Amino acid sequence: MSPSRPSASVVAAGIVAILGSCLAILGFSLALIGIALIPSTPAAHQLPAAVRTMTMVMLVLFLGIAVFGVLTGVGILRLKNWARISAMIWAGITTVFGSLVLLFTLFMPIPNPPGEQAAAMATVKVFLFVFYAVPVAIGIWWLILFNQSQIRAQFFGMPPESGMLEVPAKPRCPLPVMVIAGFLVFSFLCALVVVPLFHFRVPMLLFGHLVHGRFGFGILMLTAVLMLIAAIGLWRLQRWSYPLIIGLQAFWLLNGTITFLSPNFTQNMQGVLNEMQTQMPDMAGMDWASQNYLHSAWWMMVLGLVPNLLILTILLYYREPFQKAAEEAEGNQGSTNKAR
Repeated sequence: MSPSRPSASVVAAGIVAILGSCLAILGFSLALIGIALIPSTPAAHQLPAAVRTMTMVMLVLFLGIAVFGVLTGVGILRLKNWARISAMIWAGITTVFGSLVLLFTLFMPIPNPPGEQAAAMATVKVFLFVFYAVPVAIGIWWLILFNQSQIRAQFFGMPPESGMLEVPAKPRCPLPVMVIAGFLVFSFLCALVVVPLFHFRVPMLLFGHLVHGRFGFGILMLTAVLMLIAAIGLWRLQRWSYPLIIGLQAFWLLNGTITFLSPNFTQNMQGVLNEMQTQMPDMAGMDWASQNYLHSAWWMMVLGLVPNLLILTILLYYREPFQKAAEEAEGNQGSTNKAR
């Protein structure tokens, strides 16, 4: 027997998802229009052509995600379990990485661009903090809400008071691991869209050394494809995927740590910037952007290591629950095959 309507908290979550996604659609659409209408006068601060194209494509990608957010909100109101899982995955991604952006906004010193006052930059920081704090708060709310047994019962067509007691047990990937898999798939899709747009190759930093050309790019793409394969394996409760994803995350964490601690760190960052300016002549006039890049390189590297460390910690912590669920899934699959 399914409940006639979702509870008030589920309705509130669905409405927030729809309204938030509609605001995102409006914002991304306006940003696309704004970039497309940037005046081409000599006095205008022009984005490099490759960066402008990449920004527009990313905005289109985020616009598609926002449309999916509307569908998720509608699915929540209709008590579709896929919508509940989708909401939890995006809530986990938003909470973790939105919190990192908040730390980046609060503590990273940003030099003022020419002609700007310190008060104006402080206002920008406050705006960015509020802009990211609201989604983080919503993400925390959703993670708590959709994990409650009374709420889950509604999405399985049961009265809330049942508390999921009658739902047959089914092996499932632990939610934090599912969030990691979703983030890795999303990251790969972003790279798949963005990388072909660049007509240049930024040198790769590999254990404190700059690696130029196809070799570094090949390593980057190989690990990206392996992470995609491992992420799909995590969703499908494949045991081989766990050591693969742990090994990949450990590799990049070790690479980033050695690169950051290298005495050539500042020189390497300058080398990356010089090569970008060589391959993209229209960046040469963006002196403030170059200064900001070098000024924030230390912070970007430190915060860049946090996701790897966090993902690796979560994977190690949930290793046993994942292996147990994978064994149960294999057992169920074996029983099904025998029955056939």
